[in-house]
Amino acid sequence: MEKVMNIVKRFRLGFYVGIVSIILSIVGLAMYGSDFSLPYYSSNVNSGLIVLGAVSIVLLLVYCILPFFKFGSTKIGKLIMMICVVVSAIILTYVTFEFIRVRVYDFAVVLGSDLELGNDSAFEAVYHSITTIVILIISLVGLIFASFLTPIKEKEEEIIAA
Repeated sequence: MEKVMNIVKRFRLGFYVGIVSIILSIVGLAMYGSDFSLPYYSSNVNSGLIVLGAVSIVLLLVYCILPFFKFGSTKIGKLIMMICVVVSAIILTYVTFEFIRVRVYDFAVVLGSDLELGNDSAFEAVYHSITTIVILIISLVGLIFASFLTPIKEKEEEIIAA
């Protein structure tokens, strides 16, 4: 139990923000995938974006987990961590904005014309898509914020603090 507490004490804000970003990214990608199961959007599937989102999540996991290994405290390990978080942010940005690009026309048709007036499934799909976009953007902002932080305290910092 004491070992676990020592590990938890080493967590910094970057770790927690990274974990929240991972969770929000997973939720956002799940919602993205389920968005295409809605009757209104069933023909606009882009599975490549889901794969890219999964790559982004894996890179963010590397950012959060690598510091727990000896290699993570080396200069190369820290460089790999920073590259992972930056590439993850770039990929998640692409996924989010590609999703928005695909949905803009659909939003315009549903919200800006009388063609879909009274079509509840169309409005439900729009609300679902907007929620997905908001979750992905919050995850992206957290990811960018996490890129400026370190996930865990170094051992030297603990010695100085003691």
